[in-house]
Amino acid sequence: MVATQIVNAIKSGNFDEISLSAAAGGSFNGALIWPKFGYDGEIEVPARSFPEGDFRDGMVFSHMGPEDNDNIPSNLKVMVSDILAYVDSSGNPVGWEWWSQNYRSFSASFDLREGSYSRRIMNGYLKRKSDELNLTPEQYLSSPLPPFNVESPACWRLALLNWGLPEETILSFREEFKRAYYSSELVQEAVRSSYPELIKKLDLFKTNQGELPALSGDRTQRRASSDGDLPAEDNAILKSIWTQIGREKSLRALKADILEDSDNQDLLTIQDL
Repeated sequence: MVATQIVNAIKSGNFDEISLSAAAGGSFNGALIWPKFGYDGEIEVPARSFPEGDFRDGMVFSHMGPEDNDNIPSNLKVMVSDILAYVDSSGNPVGWEWWSQNYRSFSASFDLREGSYSRRIMNGYLKRKSDELNLTPEQYLSSPLPPFNVESPACWRLALLNWGLPEETILSFREEFKRAYYSSELVQEAVRSSYPELIKKLDLFKTNQGELPALSGDRTQRRASSDGDLPAEDNAILKSIWTQIGREKSLRALKADILEDSDNQDLLTIQDL
């Protein structure tokens, strides 16, 4: 589990960040998943690809001087975290929704330093998940959670071909693995090329999908969405964390605007914001 790796890296004290390539395109969706957990990086986005109105104005003009607002650049360099945390004037997470539909590959890193947004997001996620399961964070981190969306055949194929999955990990999710195997010829090819011994061990050449038992309702079971995104309950947790961060950033920007416009505002009321 990614959270366990992060906790171990923080405890070691030997690292300031964890870096990876967040890919997009084809069966790759790391650029969609990793930023939600706090991995960040710079991307270049065509400025006019942002929606008209509040979102585009905020993302484009916040990177320019007021006198340049009429000259929108063709491309804009922004941090992915700025997009995910962007809320409109009503506090709606328009940036999160935009990235979910328009994510692209980038070089990502998780900031391990104390006080970083990366750690705040992961801490918030761990607290909510452990509370949801009535566990302590320590118990949650040691629970045998799936290493990826185990109901997604595409994820199984990538893991089998590229991750060097230990056989015991595959056997820990035997039902889900079999379902992926029988529903995808690509998974079958991956098994034949990388784990041929499993065909005999799991009796894959005799068992058909209809004979598989129903999925268990164990508390560690995670349900992937049909498009390869995170399970709905995880998305809801992370979206709420990012929305809170966006509203806080928006509030700070509002206070700064009030201070700049001191001729027209009663500064004595700023603490009420």
